[in-house]
Amino acid sequence: MHPASGVPTDRRILGELNDLFGRARRWHLLALHLAVAGLIAWALRDQASPAALTIFLSAISVSVAINAAARFAYARARFRRITPEKWRRTFAGCAALAGLSWGLTGSLLYWGPPSLEKTLIAVAFIGLCSNSAMGYAMNRAAAQGFLFAVMLPFATVCLAQPTAFNLILGLFVLFYLRAMTLYVDSVHRAQVGAIRLRLDREKLIAELETAKADLSAAVLEADRANRAKSDFLATMSHELRTPLNAIIGFSELIRDRGLGPDATDAYADYAGDIHSSGSMLLDLINDILDLSRIEAGRFELQEETVDLAAAVRGAVRMMAVRSESRGLALDVELPDDLPPLRADTRATRQMIVNLLSNAVKFTPPGGAVRVSARADADGVRLSVADTGIGMSNADIAVALEPFGQVRNDLPQDMPGTGLGLPLVKSMIERHGGRLEIESQPGQGSALTLAFPPHRILAPRPPLRVVNG
Repeated sequence: MHPASGVPTDRRILGELNDLFGRARRWHLLALHLAVAGLIAWALRDQASPAALTIFLSAISVSVAINAAARFAYARARFRRITPEKWRRTFAGCAALAGLSWGLTGSLLYWGPPSLEKTLIAVAFIGLCSNSAMGYAMNRAAAQGFLFAVMLPFATVCLAQPTAFNLILGLFVLFYLRAMTLYVDSVHRAQVGAIRLRLDREKLIAELETAKADLSAAVLEADRANRAKSDFLATMSHELRTPLNAIIGFSELIRDRGLGPDATDAYADYAGDIHSSGSMLLDLINDILDLSRIEAGRFELQEETVDLAAAVRGAVRMMAVRSESRGLALDVELPDDLPPLRADTRATRQMIVNLLSNAVKFTPPGGAVRVSARADADGVRLSVADTGIGMSNADIAVALEPFGQVRNDLPQDMPGTGLGLPLVKSMIERHGGRLEIESQPGQGSALTLAFPPHRILAPRPPLRVVNG
């Protein structure tokens, strides 16, 4: 199989040999056939009957027309549906027909008493066969078919007339037939070797180009991985240093009683800041561990029955104080018949909290955040929409990368790690679902968790109390 074309090599070689034979057309050979036939007919005009000359010229003309039609048909694209092997046989049959028209009719003209004019037939046959063998060599079957069809009948006629000249001429014709057959084999092998060498060169070039492309891709991937590692270390050092500095600074103030022994309320506030920084640090480490387990394929879902409506209301309660402090309207629209899911409870709650946290973080004061859900034959869709700053396609790509931070001009009172959306995307995909993002800069965003149908559980029927 040749990789550049998807075609087996032997079949492609045969196709290219057919191209050399058919598309080149070799019109000069066909014209030569007509010219030589006319010359022989003119030389024998006084020795052969008009009927014999007419049959001779008609046979040559018909064979030339058939060969021309076959070559013309090959040149037309719609006939290429025929396989290369069939074209090879077609050309070989046309060449054999041309040879028979010469061999049978020409040999009949040669029959009879010897003359100088008839010797012209032998010379014409030998010259014609030499020229045709060189022109037909790319199709070995066609060349050999023409040679045998011309030479065998002529050698038979020569040997059937027992004169010294005819015997010598007949043996010479047989020897010449053998020599031309070997010549055709040699030329054909050389042409096949040249085509195979070129195809091998093209194959090598294609392999080198593929290897070059693979190497370039590997270099780019290694460079990307190196940049990702550098970005990860830089981000991690910043994200870890910030809460640790707060913990160390506030704990030193408390330890050294920097505000005096009676500043109990201030120390209590500092202890609260230490607790907040520690919680932030713990959340960051948990997010990193979750993401690393997901990427390593070691994140196992603890599947159980999840009340999606209860999970949404719990997440909304968590974000209520923060949304109120920013002057945001937080609306929830859930249908009463929202079915339970077979899912990981902690992962589901974390996905909802992360989406709500992002919506509140990137919505300016006075905006709104709306949580809605619906269930249908395609599964359950939980959407968190906001009227915030929105994202472009480039921003979405950044936000979905671990530690990716979308730039914005809003006050950063809610520090983030850039792990929220990557975690949501990975967790919903572990559930067999997908994260859908619709967003336009300045027009807000709508992020949807699409759970697949097989995650839906049938709601439990209400208990009926029977009074007996």
